[in-house]
Amino acid sequence: MRHTLTSVSQTAVIQSLEDELRNHQQKYNYHKRIADGYCKVIQQTELKLQEIKNVRYNAG
Repeated sequence: MRHTLTSVSQTAVIQSLEDELRNHQQKYNYHKRIADGYCKVIQQTELKLQEIKNVRYNAG
């Protein structure tokens, strides 16, 4: 009987850890998409700023 309880406990622990891992992976992927979007916005803003500075310096 004790072996059965141990097996059930181990199965429950494994299932819980797998669920927790999936949850963390989903959160990671969600936040990574947001961060990637911000990275793209930052890069575009930097390029636009550089273009504006170049025009300003070349015109002056």
